[in-house]
Amino acid sequence: MGRKKKEFGAKEKRVYFRVSEALHEAITCSAKKCGLSVSEYCRLALINHPIEKQPVIIHDERKILQEL
Repeated sequence: MGRKKKEFGAKEKRVYFRVSEALHEAITCSAKKCGLSVSEYCRLALINHPIEKQPVIIHDERKILQEL
């Protein structure tokens, strides 16, 4: 019998990012406290962390020229 797929399905892609030594130690420590691997901790943190959408700013050149 094959392995069961976890919550996020088969892991076929990789994401790489760089962090400072201090941040790496903090992530590793937090992951250990939660009983998770660093990878699983990062996945859960990324999925569960609320992201604030930045407002879209549209410039109306005609309106700007009118005001000038």
